[in-house]
Amino acid sequence: MVKKTKRSEGQITISRGTLKGRKITFPNLDDLRPTPLRVREAVFSMIHPTVKSHAFVDLFCGSGGMAFEAWSCGFRPIYYAESNAAARESLKRNSARMGVEVLGAFATAVELIEHLKEKVSGAERPFLFYADPPYRNYMNSSALIHKLFEPPLFPEGSLLLIEHEKGTTTPFHPRLIIKKEKKYGRSLISQCLLT
Repeated sequence: MVKKTKRSEGQITISRGTLKGRKITFPNLDDLRPTPLRVREAVFSMIHPTVKSHAFVDLFCGSGGMAFEAWSCGFRPIYYAESNAAARESLKRNSARMGVEVLGAFATAVELIEHLKEKVSGAERPFLFYADPPYRNYMNSSALIHKLFEPPLFPEGSLLLIEHEKGTTTPFHPRLIIKKEKKYGRSLISQCLLT
């Protein structure tokens, strides 16, 4: 009997837009949880009205499923952060293979936010931030949320979507207004307005 070995790479399929049906490969890593198809579809149904008006920023990019789906749906420009070097290399390969232009690719969400803060005065459109931090590091995301509100402020109409484990509290900031929340399996998606 041949013993099955764990595949070194996983795959997800883009579900909508110009890249629909294309596959993204990513390394199998303990902390990398690709967003399930059902959740991806729910998120993009929720944010569809912002496609033509917002830049898309993935603060914990992982497999790239959300960022590539955003590009496929028409979000421009795209920015992302991913701390794992192997995952970052995979994101670069997938971007080149599918012709996805990424304006900013950073090792940490903090670096990405600081980069965007430097350009905020010339920003042509508001930002849609997507945050799906590893569940075990979820509490660290509160400090990250506060960083979003350090001056200079992001353009009016900027949004934050945060995916977190059901039963955890949405990070609080007095200028973060929760517009809607939806549950999908273990996940809770909170859509918030940065004011």
